[in-house]
Amino acid sequence: MKTTKMSGILIPALFCTLLWGSAFPAVKMGYALFGIGEDVFSKLFFAGW
Repeated sequence: MKTTKMSGILIPALFCTLLWGSAFPAVKMGYALFGIGEDVFSKLFFAGW
């Protein structure tokens, strides 16, 4: 079996964690920036449906 370096796993995992954690605030800022209403249609339209 081939062993992998810990940094080869740790750095991409931390990067993905940072991206995942920034998704919710980015969506909330998008709602405010584009004036998205509370109705479901506006949110689906913003999501790209």
